[in-house]
Amino acid sequence: MLNCNYQVGRDLELSITNAGGADTCISFLRSNIKGDYYARFSPMHGCVIVAQGEDVAPVIPIEYAFISPKNGKIYRTWPECQASKKVSIGVASCLVHAGEQ
Repeated sequence: MLNCNYQVGRDLELSITNAGGADTCISFLRSNIKGDYYARFSPMHGCVIVAQGEDVAPVIPIEYAFISPKNGKIYRTWPECQASKKVSIGVASCLVHAGEQ
């Protein structure tokens, strides 16, 4: 079982419990579109989309990150995330923290 916690900037915190399992759970603990970062889930490609919020300076180009609930890894594009493979390990955890810009 792989459990992952993610913190991005000041305004985004989410977790994935049992990544790759039959009962994977994505919890959005803090996500604010008016803040620096927020997240949403896309059923089309099965990934969590991390996006810049309204508080990020408009001169910064819009960038996204994609988190796979299959393995907890972060990808730069949604096709990479969609193609990700399930993780095959025992019990593990990961913590990802991306600081403020």
